[in-house]
Amino acid sequence: MNWLWQFEGEHRESLYWGTYRPHVYLGIRARTPRSLIAGLMWIGVKDGRYLNRHVCQDSDELSTYGWTHHNGRDFGHQVLVDQSMTLATSFLKSKVDGSGYGGDWAVQIDVQSE
Repeated sequence: MNWLWQFEGEHRESLYWGTYRPHVYLGIRARTPRSLIAGLMWIGVKDGRYLNRHVCQDSDELSTYGWTHHNGRDFGHQVLVDQSMTLATSFLKSKVDGSGYGGDWAVQIDVQSE
């Protein structure tokens, strides 16, 4: 088996942190087995019942969700519409002098309700 040297060094480090959590509305983690895991969870109300939102499920009946922009490496933006509430999430990662391995990242969440 040939080792792919192209995927080492800066390239590998640039992919260390990201939105690597499938099947959740927003999930951030590093590409390592014992990573810190960050994400988004909220409680919705439907027919007088409280419903937990975290894992993507058809039964949640969100009218919109998913990434509208994402380059797979250092930024992404998505919009989630849960009945009368709109959540917009943005993920941004940068690498500057003094950053740790994989760079620094931030998540911004904007919530609007009718």
